[in-house]
Amino acid sequence: MQAPELTLDAALVDANASNAKARHRAIRNLAPALLAEIGIRGPAWQTAAMHPKGVDVVEALRHAAEDDDPAIRGVAGIALGWLGDPEAFGIVRAWLARDTDRLPDRFTAEAAILSLAYLGSCTPATPQGIGLRATILVHLRGALRSPHPDLRFQAASALIDVGGEALERELVTTLGNESHPEVRENLVIALSRLPRPEPATLDALVRVLEEPREAKAATGFEAALALAAAGRTEGITRLAQGLGHPDERDRALEALAVLKDAAEPDLMSKIETIAAAWWLPSVTRVRAAYALVRLGNVRTGPGQRGFVRLRWLAWHPRRSVREAVAEAFALLRRRSDHANGELASRTAGGAASSDREATRREPSHDP
Repeated sequence: MQAPELTLDAALVDANASNAKARHRAIRNLAPALLAEIGIRGPAWQTAAMHPKGVDVVEALRHAAEDDDPAIRGVAGIALGWLGDPEAFGIVRAWLARDTDRLPDRFTAEAAILSLAYLGSCTPATPQGIGLRATILVHLRGALRSPHPDLRFQAASALIDVGGEALERELVTTLGNESHPEVRENLVIALSRLPRPEPATLDALVRVLEEPREAKAATGFEAALALAAAGRTEGITRLAQGLGHPDERDRALEALAVLKDAAEPDLMSKIETIAAAWWLPSVTRVRAAYALVRLGNVRTGPGQRGFVRLRWLAWHPRRSVREAVAEAFALLRRRSDHANGELASRTAGGAASSDREATRREPSHDP
């Protein structure tokens, strides 16, 4: 949930504003403002009990869930789920039961799925909480069978949020039967969030890459990322293609860095070109240099040049870049296959120089 744009007091006052725009802004900010004052991130069970004005916030949200404006109703329902209000279930369940052929009702149905996902993910391990989570899963499974792709899209992620690994095989089966491109993409993303996907799940992702049109699309890229995270190499070609797309480049670099089979000359040359491209974002170049060191030899060739590039970027004037370099050095030091005295001392020196430079040149803000 986004950072609050209003204080909690201001949001509570405007929650009853006659102007729908002001009311929507207030309702959208109630949960973030409450959580900011408590000092926690949601979703969290029964957050209202943690703050003197929590009851007022929940009452305002419950009232807004009956607003004539569907956008306000939807935002209120999502916020109630984020704050772990047990009453949220009864409120948003009715939205899923409506005729979702009407666009306003379909919007609130999507909001209901998000609310149930948040609520189900923070229910306590008590008989009441376990029972509520099981009931939520029943409704989310129903949404996954909806004739409307936008509802199936939301349900894919929601089921993983609430059910986790227990639903892995069910979602793999759903992926095999789903035809809508965006729903398939979100199913792949949902499966990629599993900590240890089963071999059958990874094989299903390989099949996504075997379909040429889908392999080129976002679904194929997400499948390649998930395979790389599991140590599988079938997505290397698709990840290499992602290096040429600005919206995929950084994630592709991170995924390729962990795959030793990616250390072939042509691909290393592409990564080195990115690391040296001064017109690209500096954090992207840090990721490319890190990939070169991970995949190469720090003493020679692209790996050595990547290391020199990291040392050079450690003196960058922008704090976010220096922090990215420090993180890269820390990751390299933790790598068991780089645990030799030369690299350990080099990375320690690079990180130290980055820290020293940060101390001397700390800007008031990032340019």
